[in-house]
Amino acid sequence: MQPITARTTLCAALFTTAAAVCAHDAGRTLQPDQSQEQARAKLGRPVVLAPDDVRSFAAPPDGFADAPPGVARGRVEEFAYDSPVTGTTRKASVYLPAGFSAQRRYPVLYRLHGIGGT
Repeated sequence: MQPITARTTLCAALFTTAAAVCAHDAGRTLQPDQSQEQARAKLGRPVVLAPDDVRSFAAPPDGFADAPPGVARGRVEEFAYDSPVTGTTRKASVYLPAGFSAQRRYPVLYRLHGIGGT
């Protein structure tokens, strides 16, 4: 029989703790359909900051978001597509530069975000 060492005791404690956590979480596990439904419902909610949230960057100067005179603006078009991976219809937005033509090729920047509708 091997002597009980600190390592053995630590491993046993970690295993016991992990087993307890798994057993506790198993009682709270949602059905897959419920989990997906709840996650989708959260996507459309606005992000609301708490009173103690701190701004990461200073506010932009006045006029920052205003279009300069004489500069043509592009447009944003939204579209939907069927996703075989999620089995749902997904939405996407595409920015088209001023003077966009389907006959011309453009460089592409794909911007992906995390969950939360940001």
